[in-house]
Amino acid sequence: MKGNQNRCVLYTCFTNISGTTENITMPVVILKTRKGLSREQKRRIVREFTETLVSTTGITPELVTILIEEHELEDIGKAGKLRCD
Repeated sequence: MKGNQNRCVLYTCFTNISGTTENITMPVVILKTRKGLSREQKRRIVREFTETLVSTTGITPELVTILIEEHELEDIGKAGKLRCD
């Protein structure tokens, strides 16, 4: 296997939810990474991303959603080649 096997792609979306009296911004973070993160690493990612969004935007932690998508290197292509090649 060639290259850095620890690369991650991070997407952040903010979805507006219309309420009767106010709009609430609900961030959804999508982390795309290779398979192999431990459960403890995932816990830390979720905790720290949430803390950052809460401290930066002032929203409550209950509004933050983190999605971790793991992929095998054989399922990832870059520059015309599979990452496993």
